Amino acid sequence: ELYGPAALGASGRRAGGAAAYARDLDAARAALGDKLGERPLVVKAVRAQGSDLVVSGADAAVLAGEDLRFLADGKVVILAD
Repeated sequence: ELYGPAALGASGRRAGGAAAYARDLDAARAALGDKLGERPLVVKAVRAQGSDLVVSGADAAVLAGEDLRFLADGKVVILAD
Protein backbone atom coordinates (compact mmCIF):
# COMPACT_ATOMS: atom_id res chain seq x y z
CA GLU A 1 0.00 0.00 0.00
CA LEU A 2 1.42 3.34 -1.06
CA TYR A 3 -1.31 5.58 0.30
CA GLY A 4 -4.09 5.07 2.75
CA PRO A 5 -5.71 6.63 5.80
CA ALA A 6 -2.63 6.05 7.98
CA ALA A 7 -0.50 8.17 5.61
CA LEU A 8 -2.70 11.25 6.00
CA GLY A 9 -1.32 13.76 8.46
CA ALA A 10 -3.13 16.40 10.49
CA SER A 11 -2.59 19.05 7.81
CA GLY A 12 -4.15 16.76 5.21
CA ARG A 13 -7.19 16.14 7.38
CA ARG A 14 -7.60 19.89 7.87
CA ALA A 15 -7.20 20.49 4.13
CA GLY A 16 -10.16 18.30 3.23
CA GLY A 17 -9.11 14.70 3.43
CA ALA A 18 -7.11 12.13 1.53
CA ALA A 19 -8.06 13.13 -2.02
CA ALA A 20 -10.15 15.37 -4.21
CA TYR A 21 -11.78 14.35 -7.47
CA ALA A 22 -11.98 16.01 -10.88
CA ARG A 23 -12.96 15.04 -14.42
CA ASP A 24 -9.68 16.02 -16.04
CA LEU A 25 -6.44 17.88 -15.42
CA ASP A 26 -7.80 21.22 -16.66
CA ALA A 27 -10.77 21.01 -14.30
CA ALA A 28 -8.44 20.05 -11.46
CA ARG A 29 -6.18 23.03 -12.18
CA ALA A 30 -9.16 25.39 -12.19
CA ALA A 31 -10.84 24.12 -9.04
CA LEU A 32 -8.12 22.44 -7.01
CA GLY A 33 -4.93 24.35 -7.70
CA ASP A 34 -3.88 24.27 -4.04
CA LYS A 35 -4.05 20.45 -3.97
CA LEU A 36 -2.60 20.00 -7.44
CA GLY A 37 0.41 22.29 -7.37
CA GLU A 38 2.26 23.70 -10.36
CA ARG A 39 4.00 20.49 -11.49
CA PRO A 40 1.78 17.55 -10.60
CA LEU A 41 3.18 14.05 -10.56
CA VAL A 42 0.77 12.07 -12.75
CA VAL A 43 0.38 8.36 -12.02
CA LYS A 44 -2.19 6.29 -13.88
CA ALA A 45 -4.09 3.50 -12.17
CA VAL A 46 -4.01 0.24 -14.09
CA ARG A 47 -7.20 -0.96 -12.41
CA ALA A 48 -9.54 -0.48 -9.50
CA GLN A 49 -9.70 -3.21 -6.88
CA GLY A 50 -12.67 -2.50 -4.66
CA SER A 51 -12.11 1.04 -3.42
CA ASP A 52 -8.35 0.83 -4.08
CA LEU A 53 -6.56 2.14 -7.15
CA VAL A 54 -3.76 -0.13 -8.33
CA VAL A 55 -0.72 1.42 -10.05
CA SER A 56 1.91 -0.33 -12.15
CA GLY A 57 5.15 -1.53 -10.64
CA ALA A 58 6.99 1.13 -12.66
CA ASP A 59 4.81 3.93 -11.25
CA ALA A 60 5.17 2.51 -7.74
CA ALA A 61 8.95 2.67 -8.22
CA VAL A 62 8.69 6.30 -9.34
CA LEU A 63 6.68 7.11 -6.22
CA ALA A 64 9.20 5.29 -4.04
CA GLY A 65 11.86 7.73 -5.25
CA GLU A 66 9.78 10.84 -4.52
CA ASP A 67 9.40 13.01 -1.44
CA LEU A 68 5.97 11.80 -0.34
CA ARG A 69 5.06 14.61 2.03
CA PHE A 70 2.37 15.62 -0.44
CA LEU A 71 0.53 12.41 0.50
CA ALA A 72 0.52 13.28 4.20
CA ASP A 73 -0.72 16.77 3.26
CA GLY A 74 -3.62 15.28 1.29
CA LYS A 75 -2.41 16.81 -1.97
CA VAL A 76 -3.88 14.05 -4.10
CA VAL A 77 -6.34 14.54 -6.95
CA ILE A 78 -8.00 11.58 -8.59
CA LEU A 79 -9.06 12.18 -12.19
CA ALA A 80 -12.04 10.07 -13.20
CA ASP A 81 -13.96 10.17 -16.41
